Amino acid sequence: MPRWSRAAFAIAAALPLVVLQPGVAQAAGNAKAYKLMSQTGGRGAVARWNPCAGPIDYRVNLARSPKSSLPEVKQAVANVAKATGLTFRYAGTTSAVPAANKGFSGTYPAGTEIVIAWAAPGVQSSMLPRTTTTAGMGGYLARSAYTASGAPAWSMSQGRVVLNAAIAARMARGFGAGRGGTTGQLLMHEIGHAVGLDHPTIADKYEIMYPVLTTKKATWGAGDLTGLRLVGRSAGCLYHQPPK
Repeated sequence: MPRWSRAAFAIAAALPLVVLQPGVAQAAGNAKAYKLMSQTGGRGAVARWNPCAGPIDYRVNLARSPKSSLPEVKQAVANVAKATGLTFRYAGTTSAVPAANKGFSGTYPAGTEIVIAWAAPGVQSSMLPRTTTTAGMGGYLARSAYTASGAPAWSMSQGRVVLNAAIAARMARGFGAGRGGTTGQLLMHEIGHAVGLDHPTIADKYEIMYPVLTTKKATWGAGDLTGLRLVGRSAGCLYHQPPK
């Protein structure tokens, strides 16, 4: 049975910058500050993309995006790819909208596994209701699967990212530190949901998956990296039937 998960990303007041020690090549934050969307209390089957099924093809609906958003999307996806070891492939633009409302197409083009789109709350997508103040939503659809050891798992088949067009239009651009967060940080957060990360149970503002936009530079925190490894290539192949 397919399983659908999603999480919201709110916007909040500016927070202090993250400062790393010069020359120290390590992420800031608590390495335990992560949560997987498919688990409860750290238990349960893990939902992730199958790293042995080829590249994950994604498309972008730019109809309501801020100007020149495509390079930011590609950079955000590249940041996810580097942290997970997963392979992503840009497949072009699309008019599809994840979880589309009536009058809009929710059908992904053939071969497309993730769609990233901007929407007006209450208009294009049910993921952003009219009264929301949420900056974005991300999630996935997954089917039951097995790991190489025969343990139960969830294999993702569709990823969904919907960003609030009105909020994104007012945000600072790029991946640097910006008051109230940046569009690059927002993209990384929502794509993080689409590969299986939830908001961490440990409140750590150094993490991209922290549930509010912060002033920090858009780089992964230590907890983010722990979670991304758990849903990444190093977790191994997934199978539709238990391996013999």
